[in-house]
Amino acid sequence: MLALIIAVLDDIYNIIAVWLNDCENYRLDTEYENQLIIKVTLFQFVNSFLSLFYIAFYLQDQERLRTQLAVLLITRQLIRNIKESALPYVLEQIRFAKISFDLFGALTPSDGPAKPNGERVVSQPELECSMFKFDGTFSEHLEIFIQFGYVVMFSSAFPLAALCAFLNNLIEIRSDAFKMCYVYQRPFGQRIKDIGMWQNIMEVMGFIAVLVNCALIGLSGQVHRLLPDMTAIQTVLLIVALEHIMLAFRCALSCLIPDVPQWIATEMAKTEYIRREAASSKSQ
Repeated sequence: MLALIIAVLDDIYNIIAVWLNDCENYRLDTEYENQLIIKVTLFQFVNSFLSLFYIAFYLQDQERLRTQLAVLLITRQLIRNIKESALPYVLEQIRFAKISFDLFGALTPSDGPAKPNGERVVSQPELECSMFKFDGTFSEHLEIFIQFGYVVMFSSAFPLAALCAFLNNLIEIRSDAFKMCYVYQRPFGQRIKDIGMWQNIMEVMGFIAVLVNCALIGLSGQVHRLLPDMTAIQTVLLIVALEHIMLAFRCALSCLIPDVPQWIATEMAKTEYIRREAASSKSQ
């Protein structure tokens, strides 16, 4: 029930966020999209994780937190798959049946009376033009953001969250393929430099995840079970030290792993060299 309420509130606030962004009247599309991402992700963060924070840090019930996280993770992913693929497909089939009935007097073209040339079919371009228009990857990035938060922020309480997300992503791959083939019009590809504001959002989520997991480790009593002689002050200092080590390790990985893999950089350099050689040979 909570997952259903969260999904409804998400849809309501998405409408409000778009309206607020339209009222702010940004000059550039990039500014508009960045501000919309910030508005939606802030609300989604509170709406999706508030109950988990309440259980984790106010009730301090690890078992209930584990159960609640599993229910929210699985149920929300199921609801989203139904809303993104199954429901649009059903609505589209109903719309196709209505169009077919208006044109041919039957629910499908093959059941209606034949034309003078004997054809009862709708051409593939006509069929694809009547499909829903693909509204971009905003909702896909938002879904990944929420799933990423469920997996990394409370992994110390429910380590199987990563496995649940992995299994869902296997289903999501086929669901998206079905959606792109049978529900939406074929989208036009666009070249972009990066994912923009979403990268910053994910990095902030990773930073918060380190803090939350270290706090959960301290509250769960794991440190006391391993080191029963430690006082409360020593436990807090140990958790803070662990948090600093994890953040330093995270920053080190960010610096050591390049944004562009070496083999891609090499191929780009080769392509640029060939382009310059071709340009210089034409100029001579």
